[in-house]
Amino acid sequence: MNLTPQQALVNYHACYNNTAYSAATDEIAWILGAGNDLSDEALRQTPDYIALSNMLTNVALEICGHPHYHGEGWQLATSLNAVTEPRLKSGDLDQAAIRKLWQLIDGYFGIYRHHMQQFYATLAADVHAKATLQVETAWTLTEEAVRAASDVPHWNGRATYHLSGAAEGILRTANLMLAQQAGETSPSRFGYAAHKFGRAIRDLCYALTEIQPHTNGTPFFARVRDALSQVEEV
Repeated sequence: MNLTPQQALVNYHACYNNTAYSAATDEIAWILGAGNDLSDEALRQTPDYIALSNMLTNVALEICGHPHYHGEGWQLATSLNAVTEPRLKSGDLDQAAIRKLWQLIDGYFGIYRHHMQQFYATLAADVHAKATLQVETAWTLTEEAVRAASDVPHWNGRATYHLSGAAEGILRTANLMLAQQAGETSPSRFGYAAHKFGRAIRDLCYALTEIQPHTNGTPFFARVRDALSQVEEV
């Protein structure tokens, strides 16, 4: 199931454990210090430490479903191997130290894996929660589509912009309906829902106005546009 960045961040912050994160990053600093005499403070300013500690966060976000961090687990594994392998060969580290590092890292990620297992189990058992999540995801994507389509030129671009805007308005209305059912918003919000739905109809009319002259005589678009125009005036 795809999540939006915002939904993934909610999951990330819901189960962030600073003790587990600190244990993993402390071990990374210790590993990087093997074979040199840099202070702990100096080690934490090195590019390797900064990159690896940031990757811990990125992998946690990947586990939480963030769409921008796919493949971060492989990147972390590759990067850790790059700093541990030379130290193993030189004798500055042994396999026990590497196992401890991976145990601490796996323990940190395990917190997120457990949370996400519970998260998906909840969705599987709650159709309202699942529908709400998926509608929110689709709504967010249509908002992004509207912004992207606003830069597309010519009538095709204008039609795409208005069609995306209509989809955004319809999904926002659906989101409000689900929130009202869950008691998260009052019936007075139906006025706002009507406004969003009305905007969606207006955007459909605008889209059909752009499309209709290019339909090679197909009357369907004109008929739908006229019908929606009458609804919009009600």
